[in-house]
Amino acid sequence: VDATAITLPNLPQSRHQALRLNTTRATKHRVNLFVANAAETPNILSRFPPKQWSMYYNIGYWIWELENIPAAWIDQLRAFNEVWTPSDFATRSITSSPLYQKGATKILTMNLGSQATPESESYLASRPRFNFPSGTLVFLVMLNAPSFFQRENPFAAVEAFERAFGRHSPNVLLVIKCNSFGREFEELRAAVNGSSSMRLMTDVLNTQELRSLLGSVDVLVSLHRSESYGLALLESLMLGKPVIATAYGGNMDFMSRLPTDFHFLLIPHGYVPFNLTGALQDVTSDQRWAEPDVVQAARAMSKLAADQGLLEKCRQVVGPLFREQFGFQAVGDRIKARLEAIAAITQAQRVTRKKTKEQDRFNRSKS
Repeated sequence: VDATAITLPNLPQSRHQALRLNTTRATKHRVNLFVANAAETPNILSRFPPKQWSMYYNIGYWIWELENIPAAWIDQLRAFNEVWTPSDFATRSITSSPLYQKGATKILTMNLGSQATPESESYLASRPRFNFPSGTLVFLVMLNAPSFFQRENPFAAVEAFERAFGRHSPNVLLVIKCNSFGREFEELRAAVNGSSSMRLMTDVLNTQELRSLLGSVDVLVSLHRSESYGLALLESLMLGKPVIATAYGGNMDFMSRLPTDFHFLLIPHGYVPFNLTGALQDVTSDQRWAEPDVVQAARAMSKLAADQGLLEKCRQVVGPLFREQFGFQAVGDRIKARLEAIAAITQAQRVTRKKTKEQDRFNRSKS
């Protein structure tokens, strides 16, 4: 698909250049995809005169991690012809809102994809680089810097690991990749302090190094309370690595496709109130999110440690399955199909407008 990245004030041109995309400050195509959340809509609209904006088919790509989007976001839907989200979970957060008017703006799920493969140089394992002992089963928890500890819930992973292996087991290692600042980090450091089987990793890693980290561990753990999609989870599965994750959120778009033998990786959950209303703008107090079952998570960890043949089976079965369904080619084909449908719709609309104008001119000539 011929595409150009439109640079906006908060999206530096260098970021797009790193992705080898052409950049511009003006639209060049009939269809525009704006990968920016609803809060950025006024900023986007300020770049385009209304008449120019209406000449194009404009799509927003919104990401949200709770069951209900802020009411203020609903007002921004009117700016777009349609809005894409990365998961059915995020789509429902919009369409389930009592303020959402069906038919006003089309909401579609458009999953993210990846090119992660075990053979890719980007994802090659480098266990010595990360000081992972040979013969040790390494579990990884990755915390996203801009996100909240409470959402990613690393303390649940620590508790599950301790239940499964204790604090001093020579054959397993829990690594938590995080940033070394804030009160939550100090609490996390206290939780793992003194354990020979748990480690915090605070190194600043670039994209290449983060991919190598994914390729170097054996299991990814995400006992999140909510998740908009979970690209790292998907990439780990594409690499053929088991992912122990809460069976809740956008990650279920792909993790629900796990073969039956690996359903034990899906951790059941209850619900607890979302109690961070002051941390997120426009979030109301009636939200909830998941509370994963740490006992079941511990059992999943123990099962992988006791039967490491499951790791090989995951490489042989799960990896190819997810690479086929969520590789760039598969996801790109779905995007292409939607863009072709949009092209047909807009072409029909242009033909209709042309006929209407011709009829109007004819009627005026007769009057």
